[in-house]
Amino acid sequence: MKLTVPSKLPFYLLAVQVVVLIAATIVEHLWGSTTAYAHIYGSVLFRMLWAGIVLTGTWVIVRRRLWHRLHALVLHASFVVILVGALCTAFGAVNGNLHLRVGKSSRLFLTDDKDVGRLPFDVKLTQFTVHHYPGTDTPADYESRLRVAGRDYVVSMNRIAEIDGWRIYQTSYDTDAKGSVLSLYHDPWGILLTYVGYGLLFVSLLWSLLARGGAFRTLLRHPALRRTAFVLLLAAGWGSIGASASDFSDGKLRTIARSKADSIGRRQIVYNGRVCPLNTLAVDFCKKISGKTSFRGLTAEQILLSWVYYPDEWQNVAMVRIKSAALRERLGIVGDYASVAQLYAGGEYRLQRLMATERDPSSPLARAIQDTDEKVGLIVMLYKGTLIRPLPAEAKAAQLSEARVTAEIVYNRIPAVKIAFMYCLSLGFLAFGVQVSGRRRPWLDGVFQCAVVAAFVCLTLWFAFRWYLAGFVPMSNGFETMLLLAVSVLGVASLLMRRFSFVVPFGLLIAGFALLVAHLSDMNPQITPLMPVLSSPLLSLHVTIMMFSYALFALTCLNSGYALWLSRRESNAPRVEQLTVLNRLLLHPAVFLLSAGIFIGAIWANVSWGRYWGWDPKEVWALITMLIYSFALHPGLLPALRRPRPFHWFVLLAFLSVLFTYFGVNFLLGGLHSYA
Repeated sequence: MKLTVPSKLPFYLLAVQVVVLIAATIVEHLWGSTTAYAHIYGSVLFRMLWAGIVLTGTWVIVRRRLWHRLHALVLHASFVVILVGALCTAFGAVNGNLHLRVGKSSRLFLTDDKDVGRLPFDVKLTQFTVHHYPGTDTPADYESRLRVAGRDYVVSMNRIAEIDGWRIYQTSYDTDAKGSVLSLYHDPWGILLTYVGYGLLFVSLLWSLLARGGAFRTLLRHPALRRTAFVLLLAAGWGSIGASASDFSDGKLRTIARSKADSIGRRQIVYNGRVCPLNTLAVDFCKKISGKTSFRGLTAEQILLSWVYYPDEWQNVAMVRIKSAALRERLGIVGDYASVAQLYAGGEYRLQRLMATERDPSSPLARAIQDTDEKVGLIVMLYKGTLIRPLPAEAKAAQLSEARVTAEIVYNRIPAVKIAFMYCLSLGFLAFGVQVSGRRRPWLDGVFQCAVVAAFVCLTLWFAFRWYLAGFVPMSNGFETMLLLAVSVLGVASLLMRRFSFVVPFGLLIAGFALLVAHLSDMNPQITPLMPVLSSPLLSLHVTIMMFSYALFALTCLNSGYALWLSRRESNAPRVEQLTVLNRLLLHPAVFLLSAGIFIGAIWANVSWGRYWGWDPKEVWALITMLIYSFALHPGLLPALRRPRPFHWFVLLAFLSVLFTYFGVNFLLGGLHSYA
């Protein structure tokens, strides 16, 4: 069938939509969410563009007679149904907030458009309760008991009430815990159609992977994948990692004996909204102040307690790390570290004076001042006795077992992530070197394969160890998701390495760099209680699936980089063909997992706070990534992607969207999903 402009029109519209979505996230960052919603997401043109994609997509489905390939028909039809459901939501849904005090009832609510809405029934708040994590004042859940038409309902985080087509969600509460803020949502058709689309999508994606005549099964049988595995060359350098330590040679300091400090370090306190041993606070305190967990051979507990017992001596110790050279110059500090005494002059706090003179709060100097001020603030809290909160004697139910305390101390003292990234990167580069040299030996390949399996097993156990200490699946911050990404990459490599030997260095390198990011970045490795809204199995499933998709996309990116390097010589054509087929094969489960992860996240959001899509920057960029990679799955309609070189350039550049979705949004755009 000859390709015509109308046949390509949906892709042209999708390309335009990608540009619009990128622009929308920038507008939101610069001028706020209200402006982005008013002029882009909520505009008639934006909705008309989606409607145009639906109509032209439907036309292409009919034009290409996809009913002859039923799995393809259901797959494309599912997106049409999802978009139709979204349009119904956009034009027909009613959103609002209802504020109730205990014992009061009302049917009037404030809509998102700042109008007054009216429910078809009265809602009375009979009781409101805040549940806390044992031994802490950190909320674990909020619970509103409602009475509607003589019936009682309970609404809490991740637990909604459905009454006469209205969905009621727990949003927040008054500071005196005597009032509740509820979200109201009425969408008679949008949610139903959207969920039908999700169901069709999951079925069709799985069907497309299993269908005999499908692209995935066809690629799986491609002769190029049966050839002898080949090697990968990565042009990369190995640089030194880490900062040089300062010379602390300012005489002896009074400290606490190691045995006594270790004993005190086992005492249980309330920190970061959870019960933990004092050792955890001590380790975090030292890391935040100096960037290290030890000082002059002293343990973290010794350092913390020394600041408590001998503050006059320790305030003269250069231990506060200042990363910014500009700030050190302003303060006249020599070296990377300053003492607390150096930050005061004549009783005046020098950082406060600098804050007053720095007009741009987003400048690097202002951020450096804020960072240093937070470190000084921790020391001040220690002086005032507000940093250490002993576990109340009456909170016996919250006390940790001795085994649990020991386990957390062991966890804090083993730099597992640092060891893991050095292990993975070192072996990854070594594997590349051996393969590139042409001196491969079967026994050496076996050693590297065992190294991958060993890394996967150890990291999985460490992830499970953190799970045990936290009491929930650790996926709530950037550090944890990077750890999960490394586990996912090594798991994928363990499954594929018997057939494709080049995934061994791939797996080690990608996992190593993920762990390096977790180690060196500003991501917070602390174990903290889970926010009530995040306490859902759907969250764990959503994050796990997304990390596996990112792992596959990373593998395709490195594949394409190597293919482009090989394509410089015609003699490498068989290897390039093999990489091309492999990437086309891997893109199917990668896009499948990404799509499934996005829509599972949408279901979780709908269950948790009443909307399955909020145009948050992370949501938008995940959608952008899915749309971009969907082009690569349609080489029949996009002839340029049939040729190896354009295809590999596309895959290589498309991975930039994955990187921005995770890192760019976190550190540049922000939003509800930001880990920064």
